[in-house]
This record gives sequence, C-alpha cells and structure tokens, in this order.
Amino acid sequence: MFHELDHFLFLWDLEARNTMKLLKDIPDAALSQEVAAGHRDIRKLSWHLVISFSEMMGRADLPLGGPDYSSAIPGSSHDIREAFREISTKLVESLKANWQADTLQEEKEIYGRTMKKGFVLYILLAHLIHHRGQMTVLMRQAGLAVPGLYGPSLNEWESMGMKSPDEFMGKAV
Repeated sequence: MFHELDHFLFLWDLEARNTMKLLKDIPDAALSQEVAAGHRDIRKLSWHLVISFSEMMGRADLPLGGPDYSSAIPGSSHDIREAFREISTKLVESLKANWQADTLQEEKEIYGRTMKKGFVLYILLAHLIHHRGQMTVLMRQAGLAVPGLYGPSLNEWESMGMKSPDEFMGKAV
C-alpha cells in the first residue's frame, strides 16, 4: 500500500517505461499469439492493461476518461502502445491534480471489499506487472526477443557476449 503519492509516482514511472519497452518490441504479426486456444492473446492482454486504468481508478473516484471495456481493440501494436502512453500520462496528471497523501488513506468499496485508495494504486501497479509477465511468455512463444526489464534478459546476456546466469545455477562458484 502506498502512503505517499510520490512513492507511487516514482514506481509508476519505472514500470510504465518498462511496459513501453516491452510493447515497442511486439510486432503486429505477433499480436495474435496466445498461450492456448481461447485464452487472451498478446493483443488482448496489451489492451486489457490500457482499459484497466480507467476501470480501476474510476472505482476509486479518479475518472480518467480513457478507453474502457466497450472500446474497440486496436489492430496495431503502435496504436495499443500510444493508447497506453496516453492513459498512463492521464493517470499521472490526474493523480497529481486530485490526490494527496491523505487521499490514499480514504476507503472505498471496490471489487466486493473495502480498501484504501493507496492500496488500489498498489493493485494497479501489481496488475500491470502481472500481465506484463504473461506477455513475456507469449512473446517467447512467438519467437520474439524479450527485453530485460530489471536486468539483462537471456537475449541480452548473449548479445553482451556473456554466459547466462542460468549456466551457473546449481554449480559451486
């Protein structure tokens, strides 16, 4: 749970940039990659991230006016990425203009339980990271290189001419 808005904004900036890094590496041809028939593909997961901002924050009394579940899913990676950039910017601007530290302590009934608005921000952040992780699995299934978000990915270790840490796992150093 967040007690200071600046703490959330700092982490949001990092995670939004990581999400943009991931989204820019998804070509249109890979948008239909799904883990199994009938499950969300990369396109639907990416769009779910975009529309969840307005849905979650609207429940916490911070309407963003962005796309929602009735909005058509864009057909291109570029359009999804730009929608993510726009709604993320709206989120930050709206938080700065409308919420303060005491707002984070306010309680709200959301998804059948009472929670503080500072916890809603945590859920939004965790939700973003969770679905981004799912997208990296789908990217690998589609044969795409996955960018390192918190350190080098396997592809990046190799491009640096270094052995992956996985090669050392289970061996005495």
